[in-house]
Amino acid sequence: MDFGKPLLEATSDNGRVVIYRPANDVVVTVNEGFLTQPLWLEQLPVYDAIYASTPMVRTFLDSLAVRSFEPEYRDASQRYIKGKKSQIAEMVILQQSALIKLAVNAVSLFSGVPMEAETNRATFEARLGAALARKRAA
Repeated sequence: MDFGKPLLEATSDNGRVVIYRPANDVVVTVNEGFLTQPLWLEQLPVYDAIYASTPMVRTFLDSLAVRSFEPEYRDASQRYIKGKKSQIAEMVILQQSALIKLAVNAVSLFSGVPMEAETNRATFEARLGAALARKRAA
């Protein structure tokens, strides 16, 4: 899918994050490699601007190519998500592990954040396509 020009392209020695905003209320983030705290800190101002300008956000995280992440990255991003839960319409995460999928879905249940993990790219892309179609139809 073509998401247009990236809002952010952040790279480190072993990781990369690209954030797109194909619609006002839809954000697509592509994560690759090893995610570190500095990569999170580069994303933070972009997410702050998105949440400041949009009452409800649909976020799609393509993390299929993530090999690993620092606990600091995970903890900071999870705290941020919990703090924005009233503005999250949905969060869908594409990743490899069925075990991580279960963990993400459990976090959603206990935190009240409407997020779900997918391990199938076709399902992820269908949900993303539906979110973009809703915006075009409105």
